[in-house]
This record gives sequence, C-alpha cells and structure tokens, in this order.
Amino acid sequence: MAGELGSADTVRDPRGCRHGWSSAARSAATPYNLYAENDDFGQAGTLVRHVLDDAERGRVVSNIVGHTSPDVSDDVHRRMIGYWTSVDANLGARVAAGLGCGAGQRAA
Repeated sequence: MAGELGSADTVRDPRGCRHGWSSAARSAATPYNLYAENDDFGQAGTLVRHVLDDAERGRVVSNIVGHTSPDVSDDVHRRMIGYWTSVDANLGARVAAGLGCGAGQRAA
C-alpha cells in the first residue's frame, strides 16, 4: 500500500516526470525539551559580551535608541529596556540612559 513503511511510491511532478521514493523511517511529533541554557537571550548576550568590542556595542545602543521614535509610548520604552536588559544588563542600562530613563531606571 502506498505510504507504508518501506514502500515505494511513484510521484509525478508538474513537468510530468515520474520520481520514485521510499522511506524506511517513521516520524513522530515529540515535545521539545527545554534546557536552562536555551532561552531567547543567551546567544544575543554572548554576541554582545564576547564578540562585539566597545565601539560596536556603542553603535548597537545608538541604533536602538536612534530607531525609537520620540512618540513611542512609555510602555514600549519599558518593554524595550526590559528586552535589551535580558540580553545584557549593561546594554539595557545604556539603552535606558539613551532613552532618557536614566541608567537602570524604567520609563515611567
């Protein structure tokens, strides 16, 4: 029967060519295992702390602050500061200062 383990099927592509294929593997959907070191910020934090030099980190801060419209709400500022602080505490403090929130302070 077509599609069974180890069977061979013939598939016709849009150009009319026939392609045979077979599979001896089974697949299963399994939950992803979460580990403490697998988070949304670890890789970015490593980049900021261990790859970028001081001048490059300064340009990152300048770009983040420069691309934030002065019309953005305080709530968005708080979320941005929280996001970048999660990447790197020093980076978050520099973004906060650049947004006029003071080092380590949250936008009001």
